[in-house]
Amino acid sequence: MTSHQVVEHLIGSIEEEFEGYEIYIENNPDDYRGGYEWSVCKDDEMLVSDLAFSIESAITEAKDFILALKK
Repeated sequence: MTSHQVVEHLIGSIEEEFEGYEIYIENNPDDYRGGYEWSVCKDDEMLVSDLAFSIESAITEAKDFILALKK
């Protein structure tokens, strides 16, 4: 049986605007845990930050947080 491993690498950072909020995604500085650190900001104030194991889940979690704020 063959096993496959998917590895994502991020060079620099990702910045995206969504619904008037800024989403930032960077490599987790903790190489042991890996993953990606994401944060949501508005008017230069960080509202939340967290870790995710993939870039896609980081974007999804950040957007879900923003949508929950708007309810």
